[in-house]
Amino acid sequence: MTEVNDSAESIVATLGEYAEFYDGLSLGVMSFVPIGTLSVLSLDTYLMGSMASTLRGMAALVTLGNINDAYALARKLYDAALIGTYINVYLQRNAQPGEPLVASHRRVDYRGESASQNRGNRKVCGRRPGAKRGSPLLRCA
Repeated sequence: MTEVNDSAESIVATLGEYAEFYDGLSLGVMSFVPIGTLSVLSLDTYLMGSMASTLRGMAALVTLGNINDAYALARKLYDAALIGTYINVYLQRNAQPGEPLVASHRRVDYRGESASQNRGNRKVCGRRPGAKRGSPLLRCA
């Protein structure tokens, strides 16, 4: 029984060290300017902070003896790392400095034109008044 407790304490200590590492990494990448987004902070800051919190949660679960739940958080940690890598590669390949990849918050009709460009004789389609969110019914003015 003491071997199990010693192993759990060793795992908890290691997870704590990893969490501290990701916290430091999160603060270290905070100063980098994000490219391709409208966010103030780098996306990596949020990602590394999330990973540190996940590792702390895993340590707490191992302490309580909930190994299956800790394993589920390990899968979440893997997913976060994979998604973070994908986002960084995508932004590196497609983003231009100073130009966000995200769409503006303007209303866009079915032709891809903004509502401000749609004045005049063109039809503007949208959700009919009183329609529930996700309703396929459109009205055109």
